[in-house]
Amino acid sequence: KQVSAPPSQGQSVRNVTSYEYYDNGWVKSAKDPFDITTTYDYNLLGQQTKNTLTSAGGSSQRTMTWDFYPSGNQKARSDDGIPVGLQVVVVDSSDVHNTAVQGAWDPSQAMDQWGYNVRTNAAGTGADTFTWQLVIPQDGTYEVFTRHGDVTGAATNAPFEITHSTGSVTKTVDQSANAGDWVSLGSYTFTEAGTQKVTLSDNADGSVIADGIKLVRSNTGDTDNEKKDFTYTYDANGLLKEVKDLSPGARADAYAMTYDGLNQLSKVEEKLGTTVRNTTSLTYDVNGNIDSTTHDVTWSAFEYDVRDMINKITNADSPTAGNQQISTFTYTDRGQPLKQVKPNGNTVDFAYYLNGAVKSQAEKTSAGTVVASHDLEYDPNGNRSKDTAKVMNADNSADYLDTVSVFDYDPQDRIAKVTKTGDAAGTEAYVYDSNSNIVEQTTGGVTSTSTYDRNRLLKTTTAGVASTYNYDPLGRLDTVSSNGSVQEKYTYDG
Repeated sequence: KQVSAPPSQGQSVRNVTSYEYYDNGWVKSAKDPFDITTTYDYNLLGQQTKNTLTSAGGSSQRTMTWDFYPSGNQKARSDDGIPVGLQVVVVDSSDVHNTAVQGAWDPSQAMDQWGYNVRTNAAGTGADTFTWQLVIPQDGTYEVFTRHGDVTGAATNAPFEITHSTGSVTKTVDQSANAGDWVSLGSYTFTEAGTQKVTLSDNADGSVIADGIKLVRSNTGDTDNEKKDFTYTYDANGLLKEVKDLSPGARADAYAMTYDGLNQLSKVEEKLGTTVRNTTSLTYDVNGNIDSTTHDVTWSAFEYDVRDMINKITNADSPTAGNQQISTFTYTDRGQPLKQVKPNGNTVDFAYYLNGAVKSQAEKTSAGTVVASHDLEYDPNGNRSKDTAKVMNADNSADYLDTVSVFDYDPQDRIAKVTKTGDAAGTEAYVYDSNSNIVEQTTGGVTSTSTYDRNRLLKTTTAGVASTYNYDPLGRLDTVSSNGSVQEKYTYDG
């Protein structure tokens, strides 16, 4: 019922993914170390009919459904996606990149805690504070929630100051009750570009608990047009005949398939309404290999050797066009690539050891000039141990970069050290945690260290400059920040 992985470096709690099963052994649900949950439903044939993904904190869901004919063929598929505008922010007390402390906030365990610990502070004057810094994905009105674990002697008036886009307000929470519940602190406006936060102080009548903070954006008035919806029909032979795309804004709302007398797909028409927008036609050789494909603006032809391994590919605008791009391939007796001739005339030759590992690879121009070559050696475990490389200088084709790279591995076959001599001389070194995450690497004399929370990269520091990584409640990377500003931002559809 559980898969337990080692703790991330610096942590003591193991990374546990838990599973529940139906009586017949089918997976019913899965929950990861961040409380992201997936539930599954099936029909009587064991085909999955529903998959619901619930975010950490439980405030957003994505549901995918499947329907089937009695024959077992798929009848329909839909994906509601995350509702448009329903942005959720979750910050845990363990998020070192999004929290700041003033005073002594001791980590401890508590029943019904959020994440793998809580931080507590005894009653005081208000000088000690714990701050959750908020990364807001979209302007709007968000309801703010806090959650705490069950701690003996907890305050009945823990003061939370919410700093939003137009000011700040303080709300008190009775932390002696409602452990494990998300307690609302009210709704406020937040902006994507602002510096907003929630701060807990020790100015209370008992121990104050820093645990989880959640913000849920109101998406009232937002138009949700991201749903994906498909239906499928089949012919009397059980071959897929038509796919209809009922999704809003679909560029093609139907795909019609035609087959030859051997039930091989011969034509696909992409339609919008009654208009055919694109057509793809296929032909086959006597062995059933694709012989050619013809699209509206492209054409490809394929040839095979006696083993039905492809030995020639021709791409062009049409069969009679003068812009044919031809690639040819030959193989060893074991079916491994032996030689490739590219459309520009360059050749790539391969040689192998008796165990099938690549011994050498060399690319040359049609005139025989070396473009790049690699001679490879391996250790007894099959890991690449040496690469003798000769690569044409991109800035001066008459010059070459000659580099010999030697690879050392740790007992788990992870690269521990790379030593390069020649034109790209230098040393790389790597240190891993128990989950094989790189926690320290040194390249060119510069060392980078990385911090993880439950196998999720939070922070990397290189030459004193830190980059922090923030994730949405579904575990997707949304921002990378450095020097106090956002360097990269990622947004996702539903």
